[in-house]
Amino acid sequence: MGLHKNDIIGKKYKIINKIGSGSFGDVYKGKNVRTGELVAIKVESLSSNSQLLKGEARIARFISNHKGFAAVKWYGVDTENTYAVFELLGTSLDIYMCRLGKFSLRTTLLLGIQMIERLQVLHENGIIHRDIKPDNFMLGHSNADTFYMIDFGLAKCYLREGQHIPHKEKKKITGTIRYASLNLHEGNEPSRRDDLISVGYMMIYFLKGKLPWQGLNASTKEERHQMIWDVKQDTSLEDLCDGLPDILMDYMRDCYRLGFTDKPEYTRLIYGLKNVLKKVYLEHEKIIFDWSIEDSTTIYLIDF
Repeated sequence: MGLHKNDIIGKKYKIINKIGSGSFGDVYKGKNVRTGELVAIKVESLSSNSQLLKGEARIARFISNHKGFAAVKWYGVDTENTYAVFELLGTSLDIYMCRLGKFSLRTTLLLGIQMIERLQVLHENGIIHRDIKPDNFMLGHSNADTFYMIDFGLAKCYLREGQHIPHKEKKKITGTIRYASLNLHEGNEPSRRDDLISVGYMMIYFLKGKLPWQGLNASTKEERHQMIWDVKQDTSLEDLCDGLPDILMDYMRDCYRLGFTDKPEYTRLIYGLKNVLKKVYLEHEKIIFDWSIEDSTTIYLIDF
């Protein structure tokens, strides 16, 4: 059942308006009536087949003390819905791409660095995201230089009693197919390498404005998935990264070389992106994102 303006959740969170929706349910902007703090309220019906919100709230609470992960304010269940109240964030990368069409190399590299940093934290806590896409990175509401990783509904622990989960084949693709690695198309169980490959596809998408397998026409979901897989397989990394700095192809090659249980070298991947920035910007120079050229208050200070 949908919520309405001024409904109260958890005895203190008032609904302001609906701001989004997904396969799990709806997202509302809300307000703590006691403190005035603005929040985001996720709502999932108990009749939903997915029942993802409980797991998402549990993972979010586990990592929310790290930079770039939203705090969980409250979690609860009533006779109709499951609720999770999060720190309110700003605009998603998907919205910025819709507005601008593509990003500059500067902005793309800065975003790539932050996305790898978020994945490093997540992975070091034994979790893989499994749905890396622009919609799942949002600018902070009050700190406009930090991007937050969100939506852990499809996240999974890859460690069991300290051991990596076993490799499995003939698996259905989890997450968003546009950014899925060829490993997943081939039916392999996702692991850390696949989260990072999705970041690579995102960076290429940011720079070019489109990936070769976008906009394919198919009559069924299965046919579309096969067409996307075929184009991905037929597109070499050289062609995919044509016209882009070598660091993008190096990044993709390094990630695709990783084995299922291999630990990625996050520091080296980040260093590669920072090294390209160093060739363009002076150390500690103030750098602003593409969407904030006119807003001198939105500044990112890169520490090389």
